[in-house]
Amino acid sequence: MGGLTRAKLMRDLCQELGVQVTIEDTWGGDVVSAASAHLAASTRARSLLTVSFMNDWTREHVAGYQPRSQDGSGSAPTGPGLGIDVDPSRLAAPLFSAGA
Repeated sequence: MGGLTRAKLMRDLCQELGVQVTIEDTWGGDVVSAASAHLAASTRARSLLTVSFMNDWTREHVAGYQPRSQDGSGSAPTGPGLGIDVDPSRLAAPLFSAGA
């Protein structure tokens, strides 16, 4: 969809039209799973078909493998922002930086 804003707009349209949605990313880790979980949590229950926790299929975890699905269910983290704590030491060097 081109990001969360566009995905939310499409989700909103589907809800109004009575079309069920699946919320997932083509692939991603802990950050993507947290964003997807939040979008799914804000979706009307009757409109949500499925949501994928893509970090279930990755080996690298930058936020302690959170959020996590269990027995086919999951939920959005409840902390500030996306609700996860990203470990900066698990990230690669920046590709570029802007500033002074």
